[in-house]
Amino acid sequence: MKTLLLLLMMSLASCCSRAYLSECAADSRYLSKTFKNKNRWLIDGQIDSLKQIIHPNVIYAHSNGWVQDYNDITAQWTSPEVSYDSIIVDTLDIQIIDKVGVVSGRARFFGIYKQKSFQVKLYFLENYLCQGNKWKLYARLATKID
Repeated sequence: MKTLLLLLMMSLASCCSRAYLSECAADSRYLSKTFKNKNRWLIDGQIDSLKQIIHPNVIYAHSNGWVQDYNDITAQWTSPEVSYDSIIVDTLDIQIIDKVGVVSGRARFFGIYKQKSFQVKLYFLENYLCQGNKWKLYARLATKID
């Protein structure tokens, strides 16, 4: 009987947690996890995972003025032209208003572009939209800092 009761409680808890996650979590931890996963997936080259968190109408603006859409950015990620060795986030701020998340901060990016090593310090601003139970990157802007 105790086992049956325990299974019933676990099932109910699982059901309730799924209902809670039917919308994006209102606290910043879920968005923070999405942001950290995005950086890890960039380094690891996990393109399919990245595509799951990128909005189809994304605007991805680089510090040199280069602006990419969904097709451009996902094609770049599959290209051997660019790879990331590490991304070190120095400061991070997360704000959530209704179904919009704003992630900003400073980070250092290390990698290889066209067979040459690069290291760049950026201020970044990323906007995420809550769609169903996922945060989707809708816009990103980066500015080079010294």
